[in-house]
Amino acid sequence: MSALPLLVQHNDEFGKIPSIVKGPLFIDGSHFDLSWKAAAKVIVLGDLQVTGKVAIEGLTFVVVGESKILDDAHFKDVTLFSTKRISIENKAVFSGTAITLANLIVSGNGIVENRSMLVIAHGISPTSDANRSTQQGSSGKNPVPSSSKTVSTPLLSPTSISSKAGAKPTLGIFSATFTGSATIDATIIAYNNPLGIKIDNSAIVKGVLWTDGALGLDGKIYGIVYANKLVDGAQAITGGPLTALAVIRGNVLPIQDPGQYYFPFFLGKLSIISWVEQ
Repeated sequence: MSALPLLVQHNDEFGKIPSIVKGPLFIDGSHFDLSWKAAAKVIVLGDLQVTGKVAIEGLTFVVVGESKILDDAHFKDVTLFSTKRISIENKAVFSGTAITLANLIVSGNGIVENRSMLVIAHGISPTSDANRSTQQGSSGKNPVPSSSKTVSTPLLSPTSISSKAGAKPTLGIFSATFTGSATIDATIIAYNNPLGIKIDNSAIVKGVLWTDGALGLDGKIYGIVYANKLVDGAQAITGGPLTALAVIRGNVLPIQDPGQYYFPFFLGKLSIISWVEQ
């Protein structure tokens, strides 16, 4: 029998949340505006769902289930680790570090801001990733070396990707999907999935993108991109063979301050390359 959710609907109830919630945690600001600022870690042995007008700052969440940040929820300087999907939807705002072992979606008018860190890691041990997120801090704290501006692997590569040891990703599901009018300002790392990152035509991403899988780009990127293949995002979700594209449907534009974005130590050093178009 699954545990009943712990429901928080008033500010005075935040102090009653234990460090380990033995089931889902629902924070609902649909009736009263809620605000929770603390340097605390909360382990949730179920889903985390935040709805309504809720402001959360400085917290670390380790979530065994799915994490949903919805409506007018605002996460600031938060570290969020989730073994299942992370969703940032409607008008929700997130800044900090988010790590998931499943997939991530930002949709509607969802916002990721302040050079956040988004990591999607299929088939990685939860223990090792949780430790890494703790060491990394709530905003990554590993800046790109100022002398190294661009990723050292070409954007277009015909190399196919196979899933590494561990849990296999579901066919047809991108590691990270940015859709609707989502706006992202972050370093985005997606690995161990042939389908890496999908950016729909109205979404805007600024920062550093790294994936050992495919990039389905219909929207706009301001920044640096590493991907093994460009694909048609609509075709890819059918689960069929990944056909590399020779044309970028969206836009990739430079940014003036790439050194301000954080890049994980385990992905190696960045270096300058040239891009020649014909």
